[in-house]
Amino acid sequence: MNWDKHTVLAVVSVVIAVGEVLVLSCAEKKTGGESDINGPSTSKRPNESAGARGGARFTDKHSEEAPDANYDGKCEGIRIDIEIEISEGGNYGVYGTLKFGERKVTSRPIDAPAAMSYFYLSTDPGQRRATLTFSGADIYEKGMTGVYTIELRLIDERGACIDVASFETQSYSYTEFGE
Repeated sequence: MNWDKHTVLAVVSVVIAVGEVLVLSCAEKKTGGESDINGPSTSKRPNESAGARGGARFTDKHSEEAPDANYDGKCEGIRIDIEIEISEGGNYGVYGTLKFGERKVTSRPIDAPAAMSYFYLSTDPGQRRATLTFSGADIYEKGMTGVYTIELRLIDERGACIDVASFETQSYSYTEFGE
C-alpha cells in the first residue's frame, strides 16, 4: 500500500492520540555510538541488533542549533538535523519529543500550536536528512535549565515504528528561549 503525505500525517495524528501504545511498540532505547553530522555528539544506541525493523534506520549522525531568526535575543526553539539511511524506497515519517529527565517538555514545533514535531519523507534508497524543530515558547514555559534529551521515532507507511533513537542536547537555560 502506498500512502501519500496526508495519509501518513493522519496516522501520526492517531499515534499522538494513543502515544503510549506507540512508545511500547518502540520500546527499544538506543544507546552507544558517538558521531554526528558536524562532529562528536552523545547519540545513544545499544547495539546494531536493536536497529531498524524496516526499510530505513537512523544513523548516529545529527546536529542541533537554537536559532534566533528574528534577532530579538530569544531563540525560537531547538532545531535538529538527523540522518536516515533508507534501504527500501517508500514513505517514512520521523517525529520527536524533547524531554528534560523523564519529563516531556514539548513535541510541538516552532510556530505550530496544534501540530507535532514531524518530518515526512517519500524517497528512494540512500542517505537522507530530516529536520525537526521544538518550540522555544514551550521550553521557556517549562522553566528547566540544563541538558535536554531528544527522542526520535521512525515510522513506515503502514504506521509501524521501525526505529528509535535518542540523544542529549548541549546545555541550555530556559531563559534563552521564546517565540
